Amino acid sequence: MEQQLFKLKVKFGGYFKKVKNSTRLKYYFGRQKSWLVDVDCFCYKDLYDDIVHTFNLKLEETIKIWSVIRHLMPKSYMILDTDQKLMSLFEEYKDLKECFIFVTKETNIIQLSQSTLGSQDQIEICRSTATAIEEIREDEVRENQRYNENEHLATIGIDTLATAIENNDFVGVNDETLSQEEQETDTEIYGSESSYHSIYNSDSDDDDENIIEYEGETYEMDIVDPNMAVGTKYTSREQFKVALSQYAILNEFAVRVLKSEPGRMTVSCKDEACNWRLHASLLCDGHTFQVKKLKEPHTCSSINKCGNKMATQFWICDRIIGWLRKEGDLSPIELKRRLLQFYHLELPYHRVWREKELAMSMIHGNWADSFERMEDFKEELLRRNPGSVVKLKLDVVDDKHYFHRFFICLQACSTGFLAGCRPFIGLDGCHLKGKFRGVMMAATSLDGNNGLFPVAFGIAESENSDSWTWFLEALKESIQTPEGLVLVSDRQKGLEEAVQHIYPQAEHRKCMRHLYKNFQTKFPGDWLKIKVWGAARAYTKVQHDDIINQIKEASLEAFKYLNAENIGLWSRSQFGITAKCSYITNNLSESFNAWISEARHRPVLDLLDVVRQKIMVKMEARRRMAARWKGNLVPVVMKYVRDISLKLGDYNVYRTSDYRAEVIETNGRHEVILNEQRCSCRLWEVSGIPCVHAAAFICSMRGANLENYVSEYFTVAKYKTAYALEIGPLPDKVQWIKIDIGYKVLPPKLSLRPPRRPKKKRIRGTDENTSKKMHKCLREMVQEEECHVQEAHMQCS
Repeated sequence: MEQQLFKLKVKFGGYFKKVKNSTRLKYYFGRQKSWLVDVDCFCYKDLYDDIVHTFNLKLEETIKIWSVIRHLMPKSYMILDTDQKLMSLFEEYKDLKECFIFVTKETNIIQLSQSTLGSQDQIEICRSTATAIEEIREDEVRENQRYNENEHLATIGIDTLATAIENNDFVGVNDETLSQEEQETDTEIYGSESSYHSIYNSDSDDDDENIIEYEGETYEMDIVDPNMAVGTKYTSREQFKVALSQYAILNEFAVRVLKSEPGRMTVSCKDEACNWRLHASLLCDGHTFQVKKLKEPHTCSSINKCGNKMATQFWICDRIIGWLRKEGDLSPIELKRRLLQFYHLELPYHRVWREKELAMSMIHGNWADSFERMEDFKEELLRRNPGSVVKLKLDVVDDKHYFHRFFICLQACSTGFLAGCRPFIGLDGCHLKGKFRGVMMAATSLDGNNGLFPVAFGIAESENSDSWTWFLEALKESIQTPEGLVLVSDRQKGLEEAVQHIYPQAEHRKCMRHLYKNFQTKFPGDWLKIKVWGAARAYTKVQHDDIINQIKEASLEAFKYLNAENIGLWSRSQFGITAKCSYITNNLSESFNAWISEARHRPVLDLLDVVRQKIMVKMEARRRMAARWKGNLVPVVMKYVRDISLKLGDYNVYRTSDYRAEVIETNGRHEVILNEQRCSCRLWEVSGIPCVHAAAFICSMRGANLENYVSEYFTVAKYKTAYALEIGPLPDKVQWIKIDIGYKVLPPKLSLRPPRRPKKKRIRGTDENTSKKMHKCLREMVQEEECHVQEAHMQCS
């Protein structure tokens, strides 16, 4: 595998100190060396040993290793003391492939333990490859003053660099005091007494008396908190412009460009009354830009409250991309709040939203380019999850291969469904929120604890008969046809024809919520609503027919609508008894759609990978949760069994044998047959859990245990079987094996979305509860009225 090289810029011999008139910390003086490391075989112990060897440290010297937390304001430092933190650092700077490491010497901390440094075996593994550390360059920077380093470092905390460092000003040291040998080395002097103080002490009375001119080198570029001191060097003109924008925003002023040429640039404060002015030019090497003149200080006021024009879209994107990488999908309102908090920028909402979309595309990649690695993704899934069914369908037009559909059924999901779940599957599709149109199809089941159990999912161009037929064919290849299979759907386009073609023997239920939503548009009214839902919840045909006849008397058209042939199965009285599931809605599919809603705006490859990862994490979490359970039944059913066993006082049991009895309640009488697990109310048969009539009979028997009459689908053993297998983890996309398929997979030939912001929240129906907010004034009036009512009651009492 190709080496993943990373450049470490290690600074040693300096110290942390607060910037004058600021709470920010900087690392001053010292020397620097840089080398390349292989990320795949480099650990913390290697870093520690390399620093000790490179800088010739003594055994009794103790050091602390620090790094800058990228994109975090105010600027913060993280201590590096474990392999995990080092790997996090590599991940954080993987786009730059380089970062700064700061080393401080400390004498009052405990030596690192062997467990922290790793065992010798771990060290051997980390150094297993023959990759040598390649030294790139060595920049040794001597101190400009005599400073008691140990005394200064004593003020720095061990875990964080707090603001405990006193704001001390340093005094330069004349470079003439250095020995001749030191000057002949590749040493860079950061300032000198003659260069700094001779200018400040000058008695010149000309117009540029406050301009500092200096040709020596000074501090390196700091991305988070750039320094604009005279002598500061930048690797290019572009880097200088980026640093200038960051500097202007942090100091809350805008820049006006007076002169901009390839070899030089002069800027001033946009406020004409302000004296601030800066000039930088190109050095003789042809690429390095250096600050040559600087006139300070600023005499203008902050402009950030009015919206700083220096905050371009790329600057905003660069600031928020770190937050999005670390914390996920933050709302534009939250990003707007953070920009105001850390940079004092009050930006309009639409700008923050637009830059967030740009940042998300940079994190997750281009939507169109994500299709190129679909074949690699497929092979990685199959290689790490043997027995899975993964299908990629392409459209070939004029020798060009366009993405069409994708299907995933992981082996852990299919085996877990067949071995530990009820043969009950909800089918549904949800629209993607990305650049192109498309839908995500999903087949979802229920575990014994009534939790979502994803079986299969995929991407298609739309919901139609052909796409659903293709999806169900792949699903049938994965799980075959379990006995008593039940499919429930929302009457999507083309799904009914596909089910009849692929699963003709399956019980196809219709979601009652969607059925009533269509029914309500033609037949509104609370009375009909109560009756229709009552008919759907009725377990027996007698109860169902009685309610339907009441509807017939009230509205013949409503009766005909509910008894139409194409309406399908929607009442519990019509359900079979094999699946042991009495659900009359397809809410499990709606829950799955809501579960993945945050990822639906991502590129297709990332969307599929995120869903796979969410399923992987959820299965592991439930596997660990089940390991802590005690008892034979899952918690949901255990609670139900305990609740009904406490409400048996109104039931009289008349036994005819050890297994048969009549159970009489206030409103009727039921026949219970224990050895067949059947009651005339049909709840036990349909749901698999004893009804209250069966519970009354069982509890009247000496030594009988109600838990023994619950279906095995609700046992802890069955639940553990469903989550017994694990989903194989995947590495980063850069480590996937590239498959040479001889062609490039292009984006689907679908129409683009209209140029407006896509909605990410589902539009609620008229029958759904919506969040209601009361106006502040009205809320105060209601509260005042309630107070008057309470006072009146108190006076009456």
